[in-house]
Formats: sequence, structure tokens, C-alpha cells
Amino acid sequence: FSFFRMTKSIGQPAKRRVSEMVAWVLLAAVGVAQPTVIESKWLSLTVDLSGIFSVLDKRAKIAWRNASPIAPFRNLWVDKNRITFETDARQQDGKTFPVSVTLWLEGDELVVEVDTDDRDRKIGRFKVLPPLLPPSANCELLFPYYGNGIAVPVTEKEFRWRWWETYGGLDMPWVGLVEGEKGYMVLWDGRSADDGLCITDPVRTDFGEALSLTVYHEPTMGKFGYPRRVRYIFVDKGGYVAICKRYREHAKRNGLLVTLAEKAKRKPAVKLLAGAPNVWGGNPQFAREAKEAGIDRLLINGVWSEKDMEAVKAMGYLNSRYDNYEDLYTCCPQHNPPYNIGTIEDCVLRADGNRQVGWVTWDKKHTAHKRCSLLQLDVARKYIADQLKRHPHNAWFLDVTTATWLIECYDPKHPHDRTQDKEA
Repeated sequence: FSFFRMTKSIGQPAKRRVSEMVAWVLLAAVGVAQPTVIESKWLSLTVDLSGIFSVLDKRAKIAWRNASPIAPFRNLWVDKNRITFETDARQQDGKTFPVSVTLWLEGDELVVEVDTDDRDRKIGRFKVLPPLLPPSANCELLFPYYGNGIAVPVTEKEFRWRWWETYGGLDMPWVGLVEGEKGYMVLWDGRSADDGLCITDPVRTDFGEALSLTVYHEPTMGKFGYPRRVRYIFVDKGGYVAICKRYREHAKRNGLLVTLAEKAKRKPAVKLLAGAPNVWGGNPQFAREAKEAGIDRLLINGVWSEKDMEAVKAMGYLNSRYDNYEDLYTCCPQHNPPYNIGTIEDCVLRADGNRQVGWVTWDKKHTAHKRCSLLQLDVARKYIADQLKRHPHNAWFLDVTTATWLIECYDPKHPHDRTQDKEA
């Protein structure tokens, strides 16, 4: 009966795994089922039928174990050095849905991929695997948090149940844990980085309550959408520096790393940014005084006469200006372009049916909504081209767009998920 239940619930041709599954059933029946082990040069992954798994880093001689058994845990099989099993994903509202989980090793990386039989399934925020236990009270959690890298002791109760979104709160889609020189990074890979979330759930350990790195995933447009992939990348020395360098390697390998030197090959004026103070509130006279004082690099922001702007550029300076194509004010006619180009229909429509608010002035009299990212470029092209006819800038500062979270738009005229928002 167990065998027929297993083959039916897997929902795939049984022929591929008949011998393996019969062996598992027979071993389990006599109580001698052995843990499943796969290995790479640096790691050894062990999974047993109780839902306990551990990752041995052979270099650091440390085993990282999950905080609690995977539950439910069913239908485990091995194919080409990959372990697959079935379980239920648990949403924050307590509801569950069935998923398959595949684990494999790539060097010193454990790759975890989660999929489901119905990718159009309506779901909420969910988690699948329990977190790895911190081995001691001396561990720290690492977060590349919004312009700041921070290390949080696992015993710091103030950070319990904090949310760390890979699509907003975190500047890079990873979190980490270190105990001195050794540790690991949790990296949301590929598209999963646009819908990832870590919550620092407290777990029980031998040394008391500690914070953990619990991996969550967001729905995309309310659905499961696509297979979710996370990498656990282990380091045996170098601590947080080694982890940061590993992310740089990942970014370079996937085309995310573009240095200023590479950008300067496409646009030589980028070289003028190196060592240039960013000056607001200056004017052409200030620029002349700076040049006389020996300041050879300057990024000075302002709109002046064409003659003055050309003179500033002739000094070798960048002459920029403030601009913003995300905030759209529809509250009154008092606002100038580009903040008044378009209507409320051009703004992001949230899943709850409301337009996304972007900015409210201090006196609460003016409200800007977020212009949909799919529409920003067209407005920018027209407005900037018109401005350059009268104001010959050689730099342009775009605020807000790259400083805000990835969001979804449910307006049928310009819908997008977080990945499409990022691309736009």
C-alpha cells in the first residue's frame, strides 16, 4: 500500500524509480533504512527519512543541521546525485500546499529548488525548509541592509521576527551567518531574488533562544509562478569578507557586476565622476572658485544659462540636475513637469485596488503616487530631450527609481510583476 500511495502521489512515470522506491519501502519495513548521502569535494549532504538533513563542510569540519525536521516528509528518491522529496509549503496564514524539493551540491554550494504541480496556484508568502541552527552564541547574522552592512548577534532579541526583503530592504539578495572565520551565505538565485524574503525567526538551541535565517518566498502576481531556487554557499575561512567576495563572484558570473571602468568605455564622461565631490546649492561662480583652488573634479548640480553651463563643462566638471520620473502629482495643477505629466491611471495599481502612494509633503497637502515603471522611460525621453535643447547638461541625476522596492502593478493597461519592474 505504501508503494502504490507513493507512486500515485508523485504524479510522474513510475518506471524511472520503481527499483529505488521498492528498495526504500522494503528497508523502511524492516527498520534498516539508511540516510541518503550525496557528496562534492568540499561538502557532504545527509538526509534521513525523518526529515532531518545536515551539511558537513569537510574543510571547516563543521556540520550545519536543520533546526527541526521537515514535516511532512514523503517520497524521497535520488537521481543523478540529486535528492528529491515532497513536503508541504507553509504560508504565513497557516495554509499549506504541496511542493517538491530538489537538493544538489555544486562545489561548496548547496542548491535548493522548490516547485509545485500547479504553478498557477493562488498562494501567499511561504516557507519550505526549516533554518540551519547557529552552532554557538558567538555567531552573527549578516544583512546588506539598505546602504549599510550590519552584523547582528544571534542572541540579539531586538531583531526577532524582522523582515529582510531581497526586493527592497536588502541591497543584495543574500543574508549570511558567521562564527568567526567560517559560515555560510543564503543567496536567492536568479528570478527568485526578485521575490525573496528572510525572517529572523527565533529557534531553540543548546545555548538558549537564537535568531535564525528562515527563507521565505513571495507569490508573483498572487501565484506560485515559477520554480524557486536558493543557494547555501559555505565558507571555511575569511568570515563576512569571504561571503561578500563570493557574492561578487556570483554577480560577475551572472552579468550583474559592471564596474565604473567598464561603464567609462561606453561613456567616457563617467571617468569625471572619480573623486568628484557632489555639490548641491552651488553656482557658476562657485565652480570658478573651486577650479582656482585646484579642484579638478566636480559634480555640480544646477540649471543656468547656456553660456554658464558650457563654461562649467569646459573646466572639466560635470553639470547635473535633479530629476524624478516615479513621483506623479495629480492632486492639483501647482506642480511642474515631469511631476504632472500623466494622470492617476499611469500610476501603479496595487492588488487591493488602490493606487500606490509614493510621497506626501510635510504639510499633507500634496500627494505623489508612483508612476508605473513601464511608463517612466517614455516620459523621460521626451522631457530630457526637450530640456537639453536649452540646458546643455552633461550629467543627469535620477532620483527614487533605483532607490525604492520592486513592486507589482495590477493595472490591465500596464501590468508587471517584480521582475518586469526591475527590468523596466
